[in-house]
Amino acid sequence: MVGLIEHQQTLTENSTYNQRIKILNILRKQGSITTSEAREILDVMSPAARIMELKNFGYQIETVWEVWIGNSGVKHRIARYVLIRESLISAGVQ
Repeated sequence: MVGLIEHQQTLTENSTYNQRIKILNILRKQGSITTSEAREILDVMSPAARIMELKNFGYQIETVWEVWIGNSGVKHRIARYVLIRESLISAGVQ
């Protein structure tokens, strides 16, 4: 979890481009990220949209569903995004 916080501090402007970069940095470093991690730590409120954009740029990212229990004890079905393969497009995070 510390690695996520380090990445979040390096990109302060929250454009969709920077959101994609933050998610991609974590995927490259840790291999995966959950919806809740992206929202809470990277400040990406719509991670599914950013993942879809990365997929459109050629990144192969798989979605694995898991159960997450929120602070109030309520169970949620959330996505874990797993980087399978980098994009073959040289400018893949435009």
